[in-house]
Amino acid sequence: MKRIDTADRAIDDSGGYVATVADRLKALHHDACLAARPDARALGARLGEWALTDDSDRKWFLHARMRYADVLGDEGLAAFRERVAPEWDALPSLPPTRTPFGRSWDSRRFRVTFLREGLARAGGSVDELVEVLSRDLSSPHQFERIAEALEQAGREREALAWLERGNRAYAPAGDPGVRSRLLAAYLRDGQVEDALELAARAHAQAPSVRTYAELRAAAEAAGEWPERREEALERLRRADRYGGRSSAVRAQLAEADLDGAWADATVGGCDDATWLELADASREHRPDDAARVYGRLLEDALEIADDRHYARVVDLLARWRDTLRLHGRARELDLQVAAIRELYARRPRLLKRLDGAGFV
Repeated sequence: MKRIDTADRAIDDSGGYVATVADRLKALHHDACLAARPDARALGARLGEWALTDDSDRKWFLHARMRYADVLGDEGLAAFRERVAPEWDALPSLPPTRTPFGRSWDSRRFRVTFLREGLARAGGSVDELVEVLSRDLSSPHQFERIAEALEQAGREREALAWLERGNRAYAPAGDPGVRSRLLAAYLRDGQVEDALELAARAHAQAPSVRTYAELRAAAEAAGEWPERREEALERLRRADRYGGRSSAVRAQLAEADLDGAWADATVGGCDDATWLELADASREHRPDDAARVYGRLLEDALEIADDRHYARVVDLLARWRDTLRLHGRARELDLQVAAIRELYARRPRLLKRLDGAGFV
């Protein structure tokens, strides 16, 4: 194992050969312990030491608690826990942080926390697990993890309290994951007004397709969506500075409001990805509108002669063809394909892709 760690500094193992050898070594060491049956407490202490001090990329003993369970038994596991305990006790608590990328990476803290969390999960105590997880609240995701552990134990009200705490910790904007989970908990518990207030505040502060959907769910539960919908859409329109009305279009597509989506796209425009989403959704009821979108995007793709854009050309033609086939009009595309073949006759790679996709 040590020799592989040394060799790793000079090896490109993109093919995975050394990784396979490393996995064999892990299995061999476990099998050797199983055959030799060393003193369980001594082995547990050694495994704990190795797991805590191994900073290599292989992380040889990070999962030792699980891999060696059949060798350690209760006594060995106790020794493993005793070795980890002082390192864990020395770790300071981390409060919520508002820096863009959270706290800086600390490999030792990661190892100690990983081992301690594994021991808590093995012990089966939810309170112990929550205590471990709450030692580091520097990421909104930690509040979600705590809530999940409590929910799985049937302690939904405690989970909700942790989600509320996480939402407050990252106010005013809040964290999308925490907020979404908190909204679901409010609606589950019948706290509709709390859900509506939370969703409305989030959509007012940072309108997005996600906050629109959250507000819709809460307002529908409160029976207030019809009167709130237009204002919610208007917030999306005003917030979309660079993509026209992309957000408003996508929000209405999610509601299956095809006419509303087309109205916003026509008046304000949207980005190419949203135009494509709109065209795909319109295949059955507005095929001619969909065809016009495919045609325009096709012209843009043909302007650049490389394999990535050739693949897009074929993809757009296939979408266009599928749309026409729904209405028994597939032959209408033949003239478009013939024109492309004639105009770009000196692009053999494009022609080859067209042949392979059946556009002959």
